[in-house]
Amino acid sequence: MAPQISIIIPVYNAEKYLSECFDSIIEQTFKNFEVILINDGSTDCSEAICREYAGKDKRFRYIRQENQGVCAARNAGLNAAAGELLAFMDADDWLADNGLELLYKAYQKTGADLIVGNVNFVDGERKRKIRIFDQAFTVSEKQWITQYERACIGYGYNPRPGTRSEPAGLGSLWNKLYKRGIIEDNGIRFDTYVLGIYEDNLFVLEYLEHCGSVSYITDVVYNYRKVLGSNSPGFKPTTLEINRRIFKRINEYIAKYKKESEKDFEKAFYIYVMRRLEVSLSVYFFTGQNRAPFIQKLKELHRLIRREPYKTAIKNVEHRLLKPSARFIWVFARTYSAFMIWLGARAEKCGAAAVKRIKSAGISENRGLQ
Repeated sequence: MAPQISIIIPVYNAEKYLSECFDSIIEQTFKNFEVILINDGSTDCSEAICREYAGKDKRFRYIRQENQGVCAARNAGLNAAAGELLAFMDADDWLADNGLELLYKAYQKTGADLIVGNVNFVDGERKRKIRIFDQAFTVSEKQWITQYERACIGYGYNPRPGTRSEPAGLGSLWNKLYKRGIIEDNGIRFDTYVLGIYEDNLFVLEYLEHCGSVSYITDVVYNYRKVLGSNSPGFKPTTLEINRRIFKRINEYIAKYKKESEKDFEKAFYIYVMRRLEVSLSVYFFTGQNRAPFIQKLKELHRLIRREPYKTAIKNVEHRLLKPSARFIWVFARTYSAFMIWLGARAEKCGAAAVKRIKSAGISENRGLQ
């Protein structure tokens, strides 16, 4: 009997977390699934762990490939999947005990093309629930789905915002259930061109474009782990090239599908450009691992903010919709002065660190900042 759900998990050097991830699947209250593990050339003990689980549970299928990146790994999983429905996981995360059952029951009840659930954001010992939208619903209006697509690019345009300060889960892969038929009928695959950044949003955008209905449940179905080191500022020399490639793909998507609402999607694009500018400051320009002379980094940033799409985004973004940290950077970016942006980035970083210390001490932000 074919599985109802295929779960696709790319694996790369994740030995520390694999057992917790895989055990959370085995312990699901929903049992009719297959798990496709794609080892993308791991150099640690990930292969041995994957083979162990595939050996003791026939629902686990193991695929090994030379290192090609997360997009190619997920595409290999799509090619191998047999389920009517698809789910995606990252190898360092884990499912809620009844996560699959909750998603599948919502699918049975609504028949929606996309089922979306809530997420726990886990940072060390702290766990915080993220509400993707404000309340449960099922919609089939194309206009609403278009607005959801817009929000996948610019989080500030969420048509029914839940947790406003955290956009995680809107365009992410892992808190959703997809129809494999829609993916196969429309040839949807992960885009290796973007070098493993934003590939999930591009996939969800393409899926939504061929999607007739969306259902959202307020239950937490997935635990997303912030892995120490993976999200901390570290020098990424390809950052600006990654930005360029993502911007290119978003603009191609708008040109292909959104001609009638091009101006609205351009506004969402500006929010995303500001988001990538903020990221670039921490992982490229002003991380201590970038050994270039300070004046050289300022000159490069100076040139960058005068090029498109940064220049137009800084000028035209709806700044009230930016996250507070990005809005803070925008205030200084309006001067088009690289030095002022650097000052703004330092000030924002110091402020964020102070808030973190206050929270760690168990003091409320309001009391501690009076």
